[in-house]
Amino acid sequence: MIYDRVLGNIETDAPDAWDGRVRETIDLAWFECYRRAVKKRTSAGRSIGLLPPLGTVLRHGDVVAHVEGGIVVIDVTPCELFEARPADLAAMGTIAAELGNLHVPLEVCAGGSLFILPDGPAEAVLRRCGVPYERVTSRFAPLRASVPEEFQLAGDFKITRRDNA
Repeated sequence: MIYDRVLGNIETDAPDAWDGRVRETIDLAWFECYRRAVKKRTSAGRSIGLLPPLGTVLRHGDVVAHVEGGIVVIDVTPCELFEARPADLAAMGTIAAELGNLHVPLEVCAGGSLFILPDGPAEAVLRRCGVPYERVTSRFAPLRASVPEEFQLAGDFKITRRDNA
């Protein structure tokens, strides 16, 4: 079965909104949350296809389906990350700009820390800037690139073929 919307979130909806329902989970790696289409098996072995609206990012706890007597919930698998703790706003801006230049995905966390995928260039930036960091295991929800919510082509947009004869 293919499901095409997020029905709610067990962590952010009213506390009793999803009580009393059997939960099946779909394990997703952080990068799968950004995919347009995903086909997986739930914890109960049910085959599920996800095709959310364009631009949707699945989050931990998202309810994506009602099934007999229960719901299907997204479980974002924790992964290894660097947790960087810039000393001040200037250091945070410098690190964000440097990592952005490398196209490194990052998550800004509560408390002023950053989650960054661990790789050599990212670690080199942290060391060069003197920002303390440590390896941690956590769920990762990086910021998306800034794009318009509702992307539409202009009414007069067309593709033409030019022959270079």
